[in-house]
Amino acid sequence: MSAIYIQVKQTTTIAHKLRRITFFSPDFTAIPDLFAGLHIKLFFKKENQPALTLPTKEKGRVRWPEPHLKPIARTYSIYHFDALKKELTVDFVLHDAAGPACDFARNAKIGDEIGFAGPGPVSLVNRQCEHFIFAADLSALPAISSVIDSLGAQPHLQVFLELEEPTSAAALIAEYLPNHAKNITITQQTFMPTNTLLDTVMSSITALKIEQTSITIAGEHESVVTLRDAVRQLGAPKDNVYAVPYWRHNQDEETYHQTRHNVMDS
Repeated sequence: MSAIYIQVKQTTTIAHKLRRITFFSPDFTAIPDLFAGLHIKLFFKKENQPALTLPTKEKGRVRWPEPHLKPIARTYSIYHFDALKKELTVDFVLHDAAGPACDFARNAKIGDEIGFAGPGPVSLVNRQCEHFIFAADLSALPAISSVIDSLGAQPHLQVFLELEEPTSAAALIAEYLPNHAKNITITQQTFMPTNTLLDTVMSSITALKIEQTSITIAGEHESVVTLRDAVRQLGAPKDNVYAVPYWRHNQDEETYHQTRHNVMDS
């Protein structure tokens, strides 16, 4: 779909680093029933721009505004969509480093306007599999929780959740995965996944039939790349693996934006 303008309808603080924003637009028309975790583009006005100018689509090709009017684009995931109310919900992690998306989410007020395009077609899971492995951190928790809810009654799954502050685990599980607490393993996010995360996740994966296991890896750069490479070495079918980094420790949004795309294309 072409980019559209959307407005903030409601904001809610989920935790000290999570802000839930519900957007409204009468033009939400291309979001499928299986929306869980799908990628979307959000567009933000730069500080020196008089107004938000969105890209257009002509004959299947995206046409961007002139450089001085080009907005900032960021990729997020759908947490929830209400087709009847035309309301889209996105959960934002408020990283310590400043950035256009974080700054918007931190200060968003009812009526504020940004741009939207999507969603993309890439699913976070292979729904034909018998087993589901999820490895994520706080940034990816809203997306994977939405996906898990969409899988239906009691799928065979395991969730590995990296948290900088493990003391917040109980509240986060109650919010996002209340029916799957027994399937969740919490690890301290040290940004050295070979020491804390790799062996735990891989021992669970190798105990399953790799061709019947959907593996979803999302979160901080080092964890995603480390686990993705290990899973590839096991010979996991390409259609069974979703591995996308959302951010990188000690890098701000602007610095990491292009690197993220390079990882996704590799």
